[in-house]
Amino acid sequence: MGTDPEAFDAFYRRHVRMVTGFVARRVLDPHLVDELTTEVFLAAIETADRYRARLGGETAWLVGIARNVLAAERRRSARQLDKDRRAGGRRPLAPYDIERLEERIDVLTVEVEYGRHGAVQPAGGGRAERGHSRAQANAHTPTHPGR
Repeated sequence: MGTDPEAFDAFYRRHVRMVTGFVARRVLDPHLVDELTTEVFLAAIETADRYRARLGGETAWLVGIARNVLAAERRRSARQLDKDRRAGGRRPLAPYDIERLEERIDVLTVEVEYGRHGAVQPAGGGRAERGHSRAQANAHTPTHPGR
């Protein structure tokens, strides 16, 4: 089946309704049902060489694959939910936010390194120095342009 398109087509037609129903009873989003059903059949193609009819029929094999696909989706969804929870509703950083953070890091690095050792800061030209100059120039610039 894994290398024979006609055999897979017949296999798919025999089982797609059952797999879709199995997934749909466990997932509310119809788009996700479609995506996960596709993943089940892709996994079946990838593991077709390991299928052993004597251990159970095709339906049982596909249900096992579907359970694994659903479990993986639940883990992925839980990780995403945890990320969202930890982010606390904060918006993703925009490119200008990242640039400003890099500038602040550069300034802090220069201040810490040169301040700690009592050395004289180099005269211009370096990335950290440019960041320090830009940070000073932008000290009173709003964080979110256009708002």
